[in-house]
Amino acid sequence: MKKKRLLAIVIDFCIIMLVSQVFVLISFFSQPYFMEVAFSIIFTLFLCKDNLNGQSLGKHLMRIQVVDNSTNQPPRTFILILRNFF
Repeated sequence: MKKKRLLAIVIDFCIIMLVSQVFVLISFFSQPYFMEVAFSIIFTLFLCKDNLNGQSLGKHLMRIQVVDNSTNQPPRTFILILRNFF
C-alpha cells in the first residue's frame, strides 16, 4: 500500500510540475503580472488535487482513495484542502 501511495504522489507531482512549467514558460513571453497568475494556479493545483471523489489523478491510476475513518466516504472539500495545505 505504501508503494502505491508513493507512486501516486510522484505521478501527481510530475503532472503538477509539467503544468506549472507550461505556465512559467508562457509567463516569460507575456505580461509581467502573468507570473502571479501562474503561481496562483500552481498553488491551487496543489491544494485541490484530491477533490475529485477523494482522488487525484495519481491516486485514480493507483486505485486508492482518501476516505474518512468514521464514515468510509471521501471527506468534505474543505477537509481535503486543509489536508493538502499541511
